[in-house]
Amino acid sequence: MPSLFCPLTHRSIRPCFGYHVHEMTSPSDGKEAAEVSPADLRAVWTTIQEVQSRGKPGESSSIGIHALQQVCAADANVEAVWARTLLLQILNHVKPGWSKGANMDKVFELAARFPMKIMEPGVQYDEPPFDVREFMKQLAAS
Repeated sequence: MPSLFCPLTHRSIRPCFGYHVHEMTSPSDGKEAAEVSPADLRAVWTTIQEVQSRGKPGESSSIGIHALQQVCAADANVEAVWARTLLLQILNHVKPGWSKGANMDKVFELAARFPMKIMEPGVQYDEPPFDVREFMKQLAAS
């Protein structure tokens, strides 16, 4: 299985919405991302944040899928969990500071099941693969 790059290494091709996906095998073509366990999502997000915090600003970081499997439940769909971390990373680009004061338990619960499309490797996207406004609306309502 290929190495999966951390969400921060997805360089913006165009301001705001030019997301580009690198080296992630995709389970389907343009389909909805599978729902995942909020606990697995939190574990992968935390692991990625730790890896990124050890790097220098502007430096790319990478982490292998096997390292992510180690922090998830044995039956977890790790690629789906990793793909859903993109939802949170994209929010960091679209709405900087959104997580300040957020109830992260609610964030992970919503992000684990919120409708989003799978981003295909090598494809440039003009908008996020999920409805940012609806996500923020549901988060505020929870």
